[in-house]
Amino acid sequence: MLGIIFGTLCLIGLIKVLSGGWHYRRFGYYGHHGRYGRRGGPGRWMMRRMFERLETAPGQEKVVLQAVHEVRNAAQKLWQDRREAQAAVAAAFRAPQLDAEKVNQVFAAFEAKLQELKKTAVQGLAQVHDALDERQRVELAALVESAGGWS
Repeated sequence: MLGIIFGTLCLIGLIKVLSGGWHYRRFGYYGHHGRYGRRGGPGRWMMRRMFERLETAPGQEKVVLQAVHEVRNAAQKLWQDRREAQAAVAAAFRAPQLDAEKVNQVFAAFEAKLQELKKTAVQGLAQVHDALDERQRVELAALVESAGGWS
């Protein structure tokens, strides 16, 4: 179970790295960075930088942005649904006897939602992989491997 949670966090981290959002918020760059700072939010500016580095065509950018959007939406849905899981686990823990069945049901529901996120992420990665040429894939792999290449 811990592996599933760790895998989820890694997947969310990858999404943040690809969208540039984590780095942007971490270092406080809110809205003062030239032409991309205010339009489209902080993630857009970082994506623009990645697109410039990869030398992508507009069609490729559209595919990448769509894939990131779909994965981000799936991750946000999982993140929002965590509240229900937290409440159920807390209720089970408050009871005089731990209701193991209820806790198992919470984990089963979370695992099902996580599987959906993983499916969406794999589909998105496949779409991006197909849209990029060999050189761009190698460059993107280097960016991902170096925590986005912006640190």
